[in-house]
Amino acid sequence: MRRSWLAVTQLLLAIVLGMAASMVDVAARGTPVPLNALPDIEAPFGLGCVILPTDRDAIGALFDALPEVIAGEGQSPRVSSVDRIVVSYGETDPRFGSPLMLTALSFADGDFFPSDFTAGDFVSMTSQTDDYEATAFGREGDLVWIQSETTVGVDGDTLGTPDASRVLHTLAWGEAGSSWLFAATAGSPDGLAPLVAAFAAAAGTRP
Repeated sequence: MRRSWLAVTQLLLAIVLGMAASMVDVAARGTPVPLNALPDIEAPFGLGCVILPTDRDAIGALFDALPEVIAGEGQSPRVSSVDRIVVSYGETDPRFGSPLMLTALSFADGDFFPSDFTAGDFVSMTSQTDDYEATAFGREGDLVWIQSETTVGVDGDTLGTPDASRVLHTLAWGEAGSSWLFAATAGSPDGLAPLVAAFAAAAGTRP
């Protein structure tokens, strides 16, 4: 599927808003999100053994421990807002963003989702919509995860200027009952693997 960068931004916003409305309706009916519908599949890159931070201070400390360079790309200054913390690597392309990016998103501190929305809710919902373009998803113990690939297309600025496109590879994960969701995004599978590995090394793993 090929879309303009603006269309992708609008689509993701629409998905977020639609999921928020859906979850409010689910909460009103008292019907639980079917976490048990997620397949029991080992998480990619050994994430099932990673010790995930559970609050903003711990996440900030983890991001502080990330290497200055990943896959040959240098780290940019960290960006924080009320509901997310972002660390990116490499030169930012105005059309496609940074080639490597790690994000921690707090559902509890944002405006789109119910205050009790969790990583488990996110994976359960997005795994059931075609708009997210998931390629794989599952649950390993308390960890839930979902992987996707989206082809982002940008039209040329002027007549005769060629179009450009890039496949964005995304892996999102978190503890099923946590309000924090982590995501790694890369312009290639080769970038995604070391990005997640760097997160795992900074977080630490269980034996």
